Parts: sequence; structure tokens; C-alpha cells
Amino acid sequence: MIEFMFEYTLCLVGKNPSKERVAKYWLSKTDTISFEEFAKIVDQEPVLKVGDLIEAFTFLGGDEYGSISYEKLTYLLTTKRNKMTCQEVEAILNELTQSKDGNVDYLRLCASIISVANQCQYVAEGNISSIEAQKRVNSRTFTRRPESSRSKRALDKSDSPDSQCLSPYKSDSDDRLEFLSPQESYQDSLCLSSSQNDCRDTPVLLLNHQDCNKVISRGIFFVEDDGRISSHHYTLDLKEDCTVCISTKAVEVERFCEVDVEMLLFGEGASGSRSLISSTQFKDKQGVYWLEANLEKGHYWIIPFTTGCWINPIIDSKDESISLVHTNESRTITLSTAATEALKKVFENIDLDQDGLVSRNEFTLFSLRTSGEMPTDEEWSIVESNFETRSAKLTMDSFLALHEMEVQESGDTGSLNQTLKLMGYNSDLQLDKAAPFSLSVYTVSSIVSLTPCPVMVDSELINKALCRLAVEKGTAIKVKNLNDLSLHQHQLNHRVTIVVQNKSHSTVKVRLDCSKSENCTSHQHSLDCEVEVPPKSTVVGHHLLQLKPSIPWKVDCVPSLILI
Repeated sequence: MIEFMFEYTLCLVGKNPSKERVAKYWLSKTDTISFEEFAKIVDQEPVLKVGDLIEAFTFLGGDEYGSISYEKLTYLLTTKRNKMTCQEVEAILNELTQSKDGNVDYLRLCASIISVANQCQYVAEGNISSIEAQKRVNSRTFTRRPESSRSKRALDKSDSPDSQCLSPYKSDSDDRLEFLSPQESYQDSLCLSSSQNDCRDTPVLLLNHQDCNKVISRGIFFVEDDGRISSHHYTLDLKEDCTVCISTKAVEVERFCEVDVEMLLFGEGASGSRSLISSTQFKDKQGVYWLEANLEKGHYWIIPFTTGCWINPIIDSKDESISLVHTNESRTITLSTAATEALKKVFENIDLDQDGLVSRNEFTLFSLRTSGEMPTDEEWSIVESNFETRSAKLTMDSFLALHEMEVQESGDTGSLNQTLKLMGYNSDLQLDKAAPFSLSVYTVSSIVSLTPCPVMVDSELINKALCRLAVEKGTAIKVKNLNDLSLHQHQLNHRVTIVVQNKSHSTVKVRLDCSKSENCTSHQHSLDCEVEVPPKSTVVGHHLLQLKPSIPWKVDCVPSLILI
């Protein structure tokens, strides 16, 4: 293999090598590169990402709407760095539709480049697996040698470059997870400042693209009686490989500050097990949380989560509650104004696709939350025949009339009171145990299916995933120089998570003193807390958020061991 063929072959497997990177591998004394060496180089080469491409086009003069001058782009590609011929540039750009002012849609070009790169990589991975499988056959004994790590990876979709460097994470694995720390030091405390945590801009990708497909859904976090937080989950089905952007944002509620709304993305295997693919990557200046991933076609789960820092239910100490109904002189029962307003908010929150109506599926999810039962076909037919519908969906007026009729028939407000309570309302009809949010999925030229699922508690899976992310991506220190006890601090631009990892065979209790931190709040509702860590396990100690966005924040955590 000569140098030109080496560079060309890297391009064929979906890489984008610069002259400098080629020179790093192909030295002046290099004559040939073996297949084994080439396979290692493919592993070392960075994955081509849409965000990097868009950033490059923006740097070269592209505007915020995804356009760049045809003439300028042609000039850059034919005169700078890895120069292309005019014929090569024309062959690429002529496939793209130019606007009347002579501009090229570089977002479409980015999507095309990523698609081609992914296809090349997919074919290359298959060929490499095939070659390595042949090489594993012993020519003397005709028996197979153990598979190499690379060939195993080629068969594992969740270990693709699009998995954001997270290896498979099985939700049905042991309750106690033991991690190996990627980096360890011997400091006495963990400290970081907000200078490292600037907000990023909203991704340009997809949002202004003419072929952008957007699917939206609303969801709700609920604080259950045992203090755990539940929420809607979602399934995401992709008919083809594509780049996906997912965003989440809290719906404004008078009772709370802006609730943090993050997400975990899982792939689902043939056996139903879930593998962690990615998680929230950053929060932009508008308070929107973002995740971007290149995904293969298949079935995925989106699990929203919140730290709980901003959800603080009121302790209800009143003996009397606001009246839900009025009874007039003719003994007719009607909903009170307060109950009507509360039910209108409930309707808005259970209208998950935000079309102003409640479909049967949305009503079923609401019924499962409030009664634990699914309406039968007969029951839904009765609803349709007795109340106004549009396109077989309930209107808000029908929703109110349905609840008023239930009160009139039962003669008491017990059922209505239970419904409002389970939807997060207290006796003063304040929404203090629920926080609605919106979720959006963006793709280019790909049709996706987003399906809301019933509200459920999945704190164990969420905590395992967050612990894993902290251990794999965070900074680690020993606690009192103990080899079996360490702290891991995972820092994002909007959140810092501190987890305690106990590799010993005994339960330990650790004090996490973050009282010297500045402008922070914790999901523990105290910056100085104690956590008990069972043997061979990892637990979340603190989720820390910025208290006031306009003021710099600093996290300073001092761990200490407590004898038990």
C-alpha cells in the first residue's frame, strides 16, 4: 500500500484524514502498512460528527440559516489544504439544490457527508470482521481462535461511534455495579469553578433545515408518596440510519423555578435488554437541554429524568381544602371555578402531542395514572357518544363535562379529589407534586415514530446510568487514600454529579461536605450530607445545580469517612 492509496483507503472506510494525520501514520521511512496496522489506525481516527462539520462551514462563512456561497465554497475546496479539482467539487455540489442567490444548503451537504461516511464505515466494519474471522481459523488444526476485541465490537451495534463512547449498559444486570476508575488522584477534595461551564448555543443542525422533521410530545414528572420521581417514558423507532437531535425543556409552572429536564437514550436488544447509548450533553442559553447522536435504524427508549433540586412539595397542614363543586338552589352540582381551572391545566398536560385535543391513547395514559385501569372499547364508545369529539378525540369542554358528570352521578368529590391529587395537585389546588415538560425529536429527511408510554418510576436504572457516566467520564479521587473507596465527579455545563464508589466488602458511610461551594443547590436539599454505600456498589451523593444563573458558581466537595 503506497501513501496515496493509504489516504484513499481511510476515506473509503468513512474517515476524514488531514495531511498532518496521514503524515503521523505514514512516516518518511514507511514503505508499506499491514492490514493489522491499518485496522488499529482506523480505530484511532476520530469519528466524523455533524456538529464538527457545521462548525467548520460556519467558520468558513456559512450563515445561521445553513447557506454558504457556491463560489466561495468552490474556491475554498479547490485552493485550501486538501485541494479538490473543480470537476470533483462540481460533481458533489451539483447534486445539491442552489437557491436563487447562488447559495448552497450546507446542512444538507453535512447530512449527505455523514450518511456516506456511516455507510462506508458499516461496509468496512463488515469486511474487517469477515477477514478477521477467516484469520482466526488455525490453518493446521482448522479450529477457530478466540475472537479479537475488534471483531466482537463489529458485531455490537451499541459500541458504534454513534454511541458517544459508552459501552453497552444492561438494565437487567446485577444490582451492585463495580466500576474501574479511568483516572485517579490523591487529592483531599474535588473543586471546580463555573469558568469551565459556559452555556453553549442551540445546535444549528436540523432546526432551520428545509427537510427537518420534528416530532413533539409533552410529559410530566410526578413526586410519588415515597419521594421517588416518576415520569412518562418514550419509545423512538427509526426506519433508517440517521442523525437525531433530542431536546427537552420544562413547561413553566408558577409554583417552581425552571425544573431541570434531562434525558437518557437507550437502545433495545433482541432480548429486550437496554443498552445506554447517550445522555444529555449540554444546556443552551435558552434553558433547553440537548442530546445529539448518529443512530442506526431500530428501537430506542428515551427516559427523561430530573435531579429533583427544584421540586419541593408543600407540606399540607390545612384541615380544610378548596371546594371542588358548587350546589345551586335546584340542587344541581357544578364544578367550582378553582376545580375547572385545575382540570384545564390537567387537560393541557395530558394532551401530549399538543394538538388541543385528547386522543384515546392520551386518555388511556391519563386513566392509568389516575385509576390504574385502561378504558375498554365499550367505555370509550360511551364517551364518544355522550361527549363532543373531533376526529375521535376529546375536546377540553368534553373533558370538563365528563368530570362534572362523574361528580353529579356519584354525589361526592372523592374521585375528583383523588384524580387531582394523582395529577400533582395539593388541597389548595396548587400544582406542587408534578412538573410538566416538553420533548422534541429532530431529524433530516427521516421519518421517526415517537410513542409516549405510561408514567413509571425507573430511579434504579437512572441512578445506575448516572453512576456509570460519572465513573467513566468524571474526575476521581481516593477517600482518605483508601484503595477501595473513591469519589467521582461528573461535570457538565449545567450539572455536577458526585458519586461514591465502594469496592470493599463492607458497607461504608461517607460525609460529602459541599458547604464551601458557591451559588449551588443539591438534590439532597443540603450541601452537607451523609450517604451510606453498600459493599461493591456505587451511589449518587450529590446532584448540584447552579442556584442563580446570572452569578458564577463553584463546587467544592470535601469527603470524609464516618465509622459505623
